Amino acid sequence: MLHVDTAGVRGADALGARMRSTVCALFLVALTTALLRPAFFSAGPPLDEGRLLVFPERLLAGAVPVADFESIYPPGNDWLLAAVFAATRPSFKVERTVGLAYRLALVLGVFVVARRAGCPRRPAAACSRR
Repeated sequence: MLHVDTAGVRGADALGARMRSTVCALFLVALTTALLRPAFFSAGPPLDEGRLLVFPERLLAGAVPVADFESIYPPGNDWLLAAVFAATRPSFKVERTVGLAYRLALVLGVFVVARRAGCPRRPAAACSRR
């Protein structure tokens, strides 16, 4: 009986699936960035934009959240922005770049969860089934 080694075929198929998944994730990152690009150059609500610049600077100056200033938002964002501002200089561009990174992480997180949950690998084919 002839024995055919299929281990290499399965490995190549898995590599192809990983490559398709990576290409799809990169496409989602590019699409999300393109769709959010106009918002990067337009002003957000003045209160939110102001607090995203001022509160991290106050943290860097030694202020303590809740004791020295009040915020309706959890402090994690302020601490992350303070760390980024310490490495760069505070500006709208830096603050909006961090916001874009949040959104990209959210999109990629949903993508990974959907893939692991078994969502169809080809959504158009899944939609066209009868």
